[in-house]
Amino acid sequence: MSVVHEILAGCAALASMAFAAVGVGIIVWQVFSFLSLGQWHAVSLIDAGTAALGWAWFAQPQEWLGAHWLLDQIPASVLALVMWMILAASAGDV
Repeated sequence: MSVVHEILAGCAALASMAFAAVGVGIIVWQVFSFLSLGQWHAVSLIDAGTAALGWAWFAQPQEWLGAHWLLDQIPASVLALVMWMILAASAGDV
């Protein structure tokens, strides 16, 4: 394996670990919050995007309403864990 391939595989492995940490972190926070407060707090991609980027579209979309609705239905933890699986699988193939 060439040096470039080793670097790319390492970057993919690092990114996959970061996605895994984010996904597990969200789930751990949700479980902890539920156990302490007795109420489940769903975290959608819209919630994550609002917290991370703060764009006005996340809070009050004026267009692309269907895309906003769809992103609001997808849990952020699920997407993070799916990205982890994809990157972990591709880390060996790079």
